[in-house]
Amino acid sequence: MVSVIIPIYNVEKYLKKCVESVLCQTYQNLEVILVDDGSPDGCGAICEEYAQKDKRVRVIHKENGGLSDARNAGLDVCRGDYIVFVDSDDCIHPQMIERLYNLLMKYQADMAICSFQDIGENDMPLYAKYDAQGKEYCFEKENIMNQLQSRNLLTVVAWNKIYKARLFENIRYPKGYIHEDEFVIHKLLHLCTRTVYTDEKLYYYRKRGDSIMGNISPKKIQDIYLAYEDRISFLEEKQYGRIITDTKLQLMHQITKYYKLIKKRDDANELLAYMGDKFAELYQQKEVQEALTAELKKEYGLFYQSPSRYYAYVKKNKVCSTIKERIKKGLKSIPGI
Repeated sequence: MVSVIIPIYNVEKYLKKCVESVLCQTYQNLEVILVDDGSPDGCGAICEEYAQKDKRVRVIHKENGGLSDARNAGLDVCRGDYIVFVDSDDCIHPQMIERLYNLLMKYQADMAICSFQDIGENDMPLYAKYDAQGKEYCFEKENIMNQLQSRNLLTVVAWNKIYKARLFENIRYPKGYIHEDEFVIHKLLHLCTRTVYTDEKLYYYRKRGDSIMGNISPKKIQDIYLAYEDRISFLEEKQYGRIITDTKLQLMHQITKYYKLIKKRDDANELLAYMGDKFAELYQQKEVQEALTAELKKEYGLFYQSPSRYYAYVKKNKVCSTIKERIKKGLKSIPGI
């Protein structure tokens, strides 16, 4: 049996479409756990309606504790041998669970992962549709953790996967963090002997401006960095070698990505100081210096000395690259060149 855990809060507009997409799965041996996380709208009543209509549905009503707490509540009571998470404003392809389950069986894997499609308020794809080839990629123990670099977004999020339930025996999501997935995924991957990916877009992720992930805030940025620090400590403890350095480089990239944005705010001086100090700490480490390309060493050296000089340099390079590309395209259109 597969346990599908759906944490629910303030999504009355989308909830029915989400639950229907789960109940209509071609794989029917399901336990659907609807976790009403103290939602102030009509979500609780909608959950009870589905429990009355379909015996596979179980409902948990609880005080609001956030996404992590809601997922944990589902994990604490689930009875399936396999686990799937679906966010309550999203929906899934009718064959998502069947296809991922079959991949688990085919490769004897501990986790199967699919690609996803961004959708808008009207359920339409937000970007040009990517035609999946149905390609499958299987990774053994030593290469599993590397996917945090090469397939970061697909690997990190909780909701585009099917897991063997045993992975969660001693793991729960930390309460109070926005990027709760980032704190947990490396611990789950460490327990896997094999993972499998498909490029099929079987999960439909709804982009909403008012969603947790739709807004940039100091809290959100801080949680990203704390998750990376937690991951680095874990990888060091488990002696993951080069992956530790790669993760440090990822954290440095995240700092350069958000520093300029955070600097514009009046309520983030402490976070800004942390970003500068953490970047300097990582930049000076021998293994980081040895891993940097010549160009990155130059760019990060500028950031280390003065973030404003770094952004000026990057902006100038971007403009120059754009001009060169336009000139190149123009020359190609001239006969004989």
